[in-house]
Amino acid sequence: MKIMDHYIRLRLSFPNEQHIQNSLQELAAILFCSTKNVKILLKKMSEEKLIDWIPGRGRGNKTEIHFLHTFTEAILPHVEELLKNEKLKEVFLLLKEPLPFLLKEKIEERLNTYFGYTTSDDLYDVLKIPYNRKLLPIDPAFAAVTTESHLISQLVDTLVKYNEKTDEIEPHLAHTWEVGDDQLTWTFYLRKGVRFHHGQTLSGKDVIFSFERLKAVQSPFDWLTEGIEKIDNPSPLQVIFHLRKPNRFFLHYVSSVQLSILPHDVMIQNHQYIGTGPFKIKSLTEDHIILEAFPDYFKERALLDQIEFWFVPKQSKIRTNYELPNMGCKEEKAVETEEIGCIYAAFNFQKNGPQHDIYFRKAWAEIMDPLSLIQDLGDNRTMPAYSFFPDKSRTMHKETSLSKAKEYLQQSTYNGETLHIYFFAVKGSEYDAIWLQKRCEPLGICLQLHPFPVTDYFNKEIAKQADIILTGEVLDANLEMAFLHIFKNKSCFVHRFRHPHYHKQIESMLDRFIAEPSKEKRYDLISKIEKLLSDQYLLIFYYHVLKRRSFPSALQNVTIDSFGWTDFAKLWIRPHA
Repeated sequence: MKIMDHYIRLRLSFPNEQHIQNSLQELAAILFCSTKNVKILLKKMSEEKLIDWIPGRGRGNKTEIHFLHTFTEAILPHVEELLKNEKLKEVFLLLKEPLPFLLKEKIEERLNTYFGYTTSDDLYDVLKIPYNRKLLPIDPAFAAVTTESHLISQLVDTLVKYNEKTDEIEPHLAHTWEVGDDQLTWTFYLRKGVRFHHGQTLSGKDVIFSFERLKAVQSPFDWLTEGIEKIDNPSPLQVIFHLRKPNRFFLHYVSSVQLSILPHDVMIQNHQYIGTGPFKIKSLTEDHIILEAFPDYFKERALLDQIEFWFVPKQSKIRTNYELPNMGCKEEKAVETEEIGCIYAAFNFQKNGPQHDIYFRKAWAEIMDPLSLIQDLGDNRTMPAYSFFPDKSRTMHKETSLSKAKEYLQQSTYNGETLHIYFFAVKGSEYDAIWLQKRCEPLGICLQLHPFPVTDYFNKEIAKQADIILTGEVLDANLEMAFLHIFKNKSCFVHRFRHPHYHKQIESMLDRFIAEPSKEKRYDLISKIEKLLSDQYLLIFYYHVLKRRSFPSALQNVTIDSFGWTDFAKLWIRPHA
């Protein structure tokens, strides 16, 4: 321990006193050391100008200590030094101590100004973002959560990209492609001179490695490559995919972040993934991830030099309800985006229980009552959901009532069993679950609430224990592909909790969806699948979400994507006048 840590421990026992008298034995108990070491520590504190002290002479005489600074005067410079050396973990550990209220408030205020953007004299622009949970591994093969998916997209690239504005697939790592008349052979031609972050040049070997890796690592997205019979690499910059059957969506598959290209010649260690993207990983620990602009990016170099994500404990009062901090800037801009997707309740048909009874599921739909929930809880809950798509939900309406719920319960086989409802351990979900628990009480339904961290997303035990899950889907800008992911992605709870009988019906409709050339008819199939979900109460659509973002006016070129994030590579900071 450093001398400041010992000083803090001593000061916590006497936060308001400036002068104390204690025996060496009492001080040893406070500092968790021997009486001999107490003297050594007090001497060091004196040398650091933290205290003056007079040793007690003889048996029974107490040591006198005079604190040269108030607790606040001593701690705030220490916090500054920690921040200067980017030791945020130590600051957060300090905040866990029983500090005086005003001191804790001052430290939290300082932390709020620490985050945001900074520009140095040598024009090195840094954006520091606080984040209130630890991240899942930054691995394209397991990119199932919006934040991680967005970060991955800044590090890696795909062969082709989906353009939201034109609704077209465009060249990216591949500058062009050809498809055979039989729709079974797809040839991609790679750009020359594309470099990975470790300096090696992109080749067809990397493409083959990345596509085969999904199966090798048992990715929940291995369905993206199931239709590939084999992959040829006749020349370094040419890759030929041979499909088992025609797939009109193959280009969309290839544009998925899960099929981003990784180098074949590097063993991935400690999740230090190497890509060709506009940013590379500079530092990755359990407390932070720091991305640095990649100067050899094959397209435009990122305008920001560094982006830092720091994990902030929930207990702290650091503002983390936005992705673009607004610290130290009087002028701000705000953006509101309606998420495509919704919050829903899914029943676990992989486990025995009353959820297999349609009358119980009907009762649950009556209990949920999104209008009452929105009226009671408000916040970013905007309107009831009757579909994954907000525009469709606006055209629909359904009345619910607890009296109907009671009727359905009486017709069901529910017999007072305790139901286990799982949800992410975030504020909004916790409020939803508690609200539902209170709604269930007068009906005699016993709910046991199980919040779990996002880092447990892939935990297989959830499917063994949960009866119902409250969760949500945020759809990518490529809406049709995103809809496929809901049912094909093996980590998605819709897939994990699937009903064996109805899942086969949905799979059959999805096969027709993939083969259908007409966009209008594909959307008709989407509606039919959603109708099946609703009519059989396989899941209950709940509500849609409006995301609000604020950011400093000096931060330029901010465009919010479907996940509520911005493309970091295009951000830049307007210099102060």
